[in-house]
Amino acid sequence: MEKLSIQLSSLWPTIIDGFEKHIENIWTIVFFKTFPTWKENKKTEEITKVLSPMFTEYLEQILNKIGFKVSEGKGFDYIWENILLEGKLSLSKSNSWTGNGFPKANWHLLVKISFNEQGKIDGSFVCLVPLNECKSSWTKSGEKDNFSTLKLRTEDLNKIISIVGTLKQNPVYLKPIFV
Repeated sequence: MEKLSIQLSSLWPTIIDGFEKHIENIWTIVFFKTFPTWKENKKTEEITKVLSPMFTEYLEQILNKIGFKVSEGKGFDYIWENILLEGKLSLSKSNSWTGNGFPKANWHLLVKISFNEQGKIDGSFVCLVPLNECKSSWTKSGEKDNFSTLKLRTEDLNKIISIVGTLKQNPVYLKPIFV
């Protein structure tokens, strides 16, 4: 996974720049208003629900040259060198990611992106996590919904591969620090 982390690290500025331009180019066509105007009164989860599938497909367009493929199956989103990866995008600066409550692949590609008021990406965080080697785990889904939450535990710091940004150690959970 170190090879993938090096490749992602070197390609990340291109990915972020291109994704931002992609949003600018298509948003008005699809939603009849600019991205900053569209997102004005939306909750973070509403914006994530729209951007996440776009980001997944955009990643494949950029990363297919390194063998990274979108292959959404039960519990995974990507395949890289025969390794299944669960991908999670969050647009919040919190220390958690939201999932659908179903079992996931061991390796997780966790991404956080923040946007400023003008709709420009002003920070991101990316890491790879081998969940079966960690104390961190997805919460169980509730009775009223099928959502679950993943927070990275401080004792897992040495197992997590930070690609973009860093992780701040707190007493119980790690906090992503954006760059």
